[in-house]
Amino acid sequence: MNSNEEKLDYAQQARKLSAELEAFAEQQKALQMEFLKQKIEQVENMQEEQSVEEKIWSQMMDLWQALDTAKPQDRNESARRYAVTVTEFQKVMGYFYTFVMQECSLEFRPEEKK
Repeated sequence: MNSNEEKLDYAQQARKLSAELEAFAEQQKALQMEFLKQKIEQVENMQEEQSVEEKIWSQMMDLWQALDTAKPQDRNESARRYAVTVTEFQKVMGYFYTFVMQECSLEFRPEEKK
């Protein structure tokens, strides 16, 4: 082989390796994109999934807020009945949180009352 043939052979090998490298890079990029899509989907599913206990707790919080909002502002018998009901409901929430939520080993941060 003369030097021109060798140069041509090296150039062909270089083009072939370059094409293989580009194909490999494209495959790697596609695999990374698929992996990221799967991870994003997993995170979204985790955020959407709530346990039964979490759903009940959320509903209890909503009911507590509704009772507090509905309580009459003036001092009368109706306001007193609402106040007693809210207090008793808070006890129920305390029992539920203590005996059900903590038993499930859920990480939970109570929301601030609005």
